[in-house]
Amino acid sequence: MSKLELPQLLKVAEIGVAANRLRPVKADFASLYAAMLLNGKSLPPIKVRRTPNGTSTFLLVSGAHRLEAHGMAGRETILCEIVKADADAAREEEIEENLFRNELSALEKIIAVSEWRKLFEAKAGKVQRGGYQRAIRHVGGLNLLGVAEDSEQGRFYARAAERFGLSLRTAERLCTIARNLHLALAAALTNSSAEDNQSAIERVSRYTAEDQAKLAKLLAGTAKGDVARAEAILFPAIPTSASAKSAERLVSIWSRAGKNARKDWLRIHADEVRELLTEIERETDG
Repeated sequence: MSKLELPQLLKVAEIGVAANRLRPVKADFASLYAAMLLNGKSLPPIKVRRTPNGTSTFLLVSGAHRLEAHGMAGRETILCEIVKADADAAREEEIEENLFRNELSALEKIIAVSEWRKLFEAKAGKVQRGGYQRAIRHVGGLNLLGVAEDSEQGRFYARAAERFGLSLRTAERLCTIARNLHLALAAALTNSSAEDNQSAIERVSRYTAEDQAKLAKLLAGTAKGDVARAEAILFPAIPTSASAKSAERLVSIWSRAGKNARKDWLRIHADEVRELLTEIERETDG
């Protein structure tokens, strides 16, 4: 993508926004930007591209919240960078800018990396499974732990990590979650209690397709966006008896105790232990 012209003021009304934008505008962020404008602050220019038919109107590339804020603040013009880009290049620019924004939620990062992978595969071919491997590299006489990009997937993770400033592990993790997360559940997680909880999103992404569909319906209905409540409805806990709970606590204490502590306990309770073992044997034989 390359800039065609220096930043210039364009009419807000001349800038169209595609219906399939990756990230919907959040009113609270747009309101914050609008307040900054009304207080005399300036915002970085947004990026737009000319419409394919060569008319004088433009399509937004990146900066949806800033564009919305100008409208909320009653501004008729906005500073823009006009770039040369087709639909795919504009989509990639939108994704990259989103990934660098601090306010991006965990769910939005997962969706953004997933979308970027689609663009990557459209240009470079299908990313085949097969992770990267750790390997020792010799540089200037030093042994350095690096990454052997020995597969299409390994090369993709390395490219994503470099492009977005992520670690390889993070890039792999986000892609795995995105691959397992069904569209209906991803939509239902928007504005839910787990939208910014990557661990929770990763957990529900491991459910079967059928369970993810059920969870999505619960989030949109009875659970009202509460993921913990939806999971409790979908997977009700099995009641545990008082004796079973006590046994669990004893097992936990025993597992944490050292060898000497266990010996001391057995010395104190040796007779009781023998009686209980004898009783268990009788019950088993009976």
